[in-house]
Amino acid sequence: MRLSSVCPDANSLEAYLLGRTPDELAAAVEAHLASCTECRRRLTAVRAEDAFVADFRLQARIAQPTSARLEKLMSHLHEIADVLPAATGPWYRHAPLWLVAGAAA
Repeated sequence: MRLSSVCPDANSLEAYLLGRTPDELAAAVEAHLASCTECRRRLTAVRAEDAFVADFRLQARIAQPTSARLEKLMSHLHEIADVLPAATGPWYRHAPLWLVAGAAA
């Protein structure tokens, strides 16, 4: 029996959401989800969380310190980004050398 015809259990759905399934198995889960409305509904109820996700959620709740200097720098960088021409490839290939050097410092 193919996996796409069998509903995956909650642990399999959680592993799929966390990206911990091999490519072949992930493709089978995706194929099953495309045809099974019940599993798509169950997928929204799965709380996929590992240590990385838990830490990320915790950090998002912690108030970050503010700095007037940092805010000014971020504002200036946004102004620069607004006037730079659209480029393809990594930003550092199209940015002035002084900007790349400043970002690396």
